[in-house]
Amino acid sequence: MDYRNASDFSDDFMIIYGHRMTGHLMFGDVKLFADVSFFEEHSGGTIRVGDKLYELHILGYGVIDAWDDLYEMRSYRNGKNWKIVTGFAGSALHWRGQYNGGRIVMLSTCNKDSKRRRDVLIVEMRH
Repeated sequence: MDYRNASDFSDDFMIIYGHRMTGHLMFGDVKLFADVSFFEEHSGGTIRVGDKLYELHILGYGVIDAWDDLYEMRSYRNGKNWKIVTGFAGSALHWRGQYNGGRIVMLSTCNKDSKRRRDVLIVEMRH
């Protein structure tokens, strides 16, 4: 998780970084969302934080620059998730467009084709 995020997942916008590994380990499967059929067939999951279970709804997949404004979290604190959603939706390779106003988690991993690019999923975390 980004060092600027609260470890209890209480922030409005959180970034989780994972290594791009083979064998379905860590965030190795994020790249699978580049295929539109895979994206359409896999819409979410769950995450447990302490004793709470959250539903994850995948909003979109894209490839962004490692220096993208999304990584500058100060711009996206304090209820600015609509800014994240509308900004990412415009550049996403795949987008569902079903944001309900909840907390946003960005899952980020390296892109195999470029050291400056990142494969990311934008996910809404719901109770």
